[in-house]
Amino acid sequence: MENGILFSTAGAGRVYGIWDNQHINRLDRLYRICGGTGYYTVGGETLPFLRDQIYYLPWTVEYTLSQDPDDPLDHVFLDFMQCSPFIGTGILNINACGEPSILKIASFLCDMVELMSHEILPDFRIADGEPHLFGTYNSMMQTCLSTLMTRLEMLVGTPVSTDNEDIYKALSYIHEHYSEQITVDQLASLVCLNKRYFIGKFHSVIGKTPYRYLQSVRYDMAMVHHRYGMPLLKAAEKVGFTSASSIYRMRKQ
Repeated sequence: MENGILFSTAGAGRVYGIWDNQHINRLDRLYRICGGTGYYTVGGETLPFLRDQIYYLPWTVEYTLSQDPDDPLDHVFLDFMQCSPFIGTGILNINACGEPSILKIASFLCDMVELMSHEILPDFRIADGEPHLFGTYNSMMQTCLSTLMTRLEMLVGTPVSTDNEDIYKALSYIHEHYSEQITVDQLASLVCLNKRYFIGKFHSVIGKTPYRYLQSVRYDMAMVHHRYGMPLLKAAEKVGFTSASSIYRMRKQ
């Protein structure tokens, strides 16, 4: 992993009601706008997403999203995480930064995401016939992201830190394997840390224990499937909950 950056999920297409006001904790996002009518609001100012522009949405920035329900946004997106928080105060229109190297990297990166989107299912799993492609795209996008983030950080003056690289490696694994039966022992072993130390460090960096974070990721994904029409119990099973009571408890909370 270069510069403490980990690829998470990617996709493309129209976005509907559940997209409004979504703010994914710990994940930064890149959008390439292909069409539709959408807006972002930061610090009380609302601006439109412009067609053929590429936007960087840091999770540390307080923003809200909205769109015309009759003309939903059409986009390509890539979610990723980095070890050091973004210090900037807004959403960046990368095309407007005036940095040719950023435009070149961002364009290539988004082209790769769009190509990848043709090979994946709606829940971001590689289609059965092409499992070998994921490793190739994953590696290429991580390299692109590392270069892109280095250039962005030069613009906003944010140093990259790898102090929490092990925790973000565990986070990436959770986001890629949340539907499987993951244990805390597995995660601690993955990052070569003592289990007790790993739990304490994870909580200090993320604000939740590894188990609570895994359950929250599963709940969020179950709600996405549910809002698209999947019965709640089936959605719970799909994302890895072992009992119906687990998701009902989380829903009450």
